[in-house]
Amino acid sequence: MTLAAIGMSRSIDTANLVAGNLALAAKDVDGANPASLGGLAAGLPGVFAPATAAAVLAILRHERVPLSGRRAVVVGRSTVVGKPAALLLLAASATVTVCHSRTRNLAQVCRTAEILVVAAGRPQLIGPDHVAPGAVVIDVGTNETGDGGLTGDVDTAAVEPIAAAVTPVPGGVGPVTTAQLMRQTVRAALAASVEGDARGSSGAGGLGDARGGSDDCG
Repeated sequence: MTLAAIGMSRSIDTANLVAGNLALAAKDVDGANPASLGGLAAGLPGVFAPATAAAVLAILRHERVPLSGRRAVVVGRSTVVGKPAALLLLAASATVTVCHSRTRNLAQVCRTAEILVVAAGRPQLIGPDHVAPGAVVIDVGTNETGDGGLTGDVDTAAVEPIAAAVTPVPGGVGPVTTAQLMRQTVRAALAASVEGDARGSSGAGGLGDARGGSDDCG
């Protein structure tokens, strides 16, 4: 099992890889293949979501945050986080709104959320005016600061007194993303192993039957 990530050697055609010409959906453990996103939208089994989007749901479930029927707002519409996170929340029966850079009255829309997922790639975009009291805030943003540190898309210090919980940056979604990627890699390897065993058994059975037929004819 080979784990490929965007930003590879120039000898690797990443455009074709992401387009699905080189990576099969069954082995696409970070959901980069458009077929994976389509399968996710269709609710097909065995399709891998991008690890970061999967990490968002893993955190919510680990913390036992109810999802069914809850109002969720996702800020960001990338195919890496925003869109797949929205699809995963929909699959969990949340009522989902997706916002982006052209959303009017962003703060007003965000305040409707009981679960607010922020993946806009803009440092401290979300402040106290964007968060409803008691909301759960998942900050996916990872932005470099002038002193070499990292900051999220949420102004954590200003939002913490309002929200029920806010994930930190760094140390929040990032480590869970890594764990999800490893988990999905293992799942893909196990599935490939089972498939290989099934093919081997089928092939052996077929050969045995052919031999039996030959013996009968003799």
